[in-house]
Amino acid sequence: MESLHICIIGGTGKLGRMIADLCPNHTIISSKTESNRLVDPSIDLYIDVSKADVITPLLPLLIQSKKPLVVGSTGHSDPTLSELKRASSMIAILIASNFSKGLFYVKQILTTLPLTPSVIIDTHHIHKKDTPSGTAKELSLLYKDPPTIISHRLKEAIGTHSILFTLPFEEIEIKHTACSRKIFAEGAIEALSFLYQKEAGLYTMEDVYTKGSL
Repeated sequence: MESLHICIIGGTGKLGRMIADLCPNHTIISSKTESNRLVDPSIDLYIDVSKADVITPLLPLLIQSKKPLVVGSTGHSDPTLSELKRASSMIAILIASNFSKGLFYVKQILTTLPLTPSVIIDTHHIHKKDTPSGTAKELSLLYKDPPTIISHRLKEAIGTHSILFTLPFEEIEIKHTACSRKIFAEGAIEALSFLYQKEAGLYTMEDVYTKGSL
């Protein structure tokens, strides 16, 4: 990754700064008013870790670049997701609600259980805008009958997701806790490495962790 030029949209946020630390050759876009800086032929990959309303107006320029895009922002509306899917017919796009490898393992466990959880408890810091989180929504979509999602926003909590299964006289809990934002930054690098020079299409973190990065 050191030789690749990464453009980080939302690079002044907590996660964006950590990704920048891991990518020596980078350009930071901190607002939509800097969109003209997106059209730079030296950029190899783009990653969006900004707010949900930022990516849509930038999509025409990103498509024009013909370079891969990782979308790590969450809370997108259905029309925005439709726009991203349409754009993926022209460029490679990876959408991730969570870059954690540990959460990928949790999903693998969940798909082996012949049970539907009763509740998903979604805990994040008080600054997180979307409720429930994109991760909680993604976990609920694993099931035909989606479970109830309960969201908590507590101080500076990084991120915890508890999946509860209730049986007569017993309860099963599968829990994932992020202890450092570093896991998300490292996962973002995995996603960028995987997506580099990929053909147009829509990709997920499942593709990254099952097929491996370049």
